[in-house]
Amino acid sequence: MLLVEFTEPASRKDIESALAPFLTFIASGEEISFKDIAKKLEVDLKSIGVDEVGFVKSKNVEAGDMNMNAAYDPVDDKEGFDHFEIDLIFSKEDDTIAFSSKGVDNIKNRLIDVLEHELIHKNQYRGRGFRKQRDFKPKKGLSHKIKKSREYLGNDDEIEAYAKNIASELIRKTDKETALTLLRMAGKTAQYREKKNLLSPNLFAYFSVFGFDSTHPVLRKLLKKIWVYIASEDG
Repeated sequence: MLLVEFTEPASRKDIESALAPFLTFIASGEEISFKDIAKKLEVDLKSIGVDEVGFVKSKNVEAGDMNMNAAYDPVDDKEGFDHFEIDLIFSKEDDTIAFSSKGVDNIKNRLIDVLEHELIHKNQYRGRGFRKQRDFKPKKGLSHKIKKSREYLGNDDEIEAYAKNIASELIRKTDKETALTLLRMAGKTAQYREKKNLLSPNLFAYFSVFGFDSTHPVLRKLLKKIWVYIASEDG
């Protein structure tokens, strides 16, 4: 029996429930202003602790698409201030956007993943009295880029939050039993490298940063936590 401590994530059903009015709003097929999209999302996510939703334009976003960033601030949370915000990122070429039914489903999954990730961080900090998690220190001799990536992804808080994202990705794109089978295969074949990239970009990113070495302590910890999250899913 595998025993791994992990932070209970925010209920995916609660997040989906909070998002439902927003998804209905953007599913009209009509052009909607960025301001109205951000305001509607802000109103609907108040119930799960999101304080502010803003928007920006970027040359790195394709026309007709929407990306997002979310941030949780434990210092502001500890002091009782607004501490959870989302930025929606649109193309510089657009002033309004209309979503297809496929686009709405895609936005739903991306928003849920982002919210699950940051709400896990919120639970982590609150659960340990707002103490900062210890840093992960990679071995010496790495390039600056790989060193910084390993410092970030090797942090225990990030391992846990990304494990939930990866579990959600795998279940969404396959099913529970297939997802568990893929984890058993982790790192063993070149074919699996391709499957990680297709089924879970976050899992592929972890393996890439840590040299596709499934014996690395960070990857072993990640895979155990993914397993726990998948195994705990209904169905």
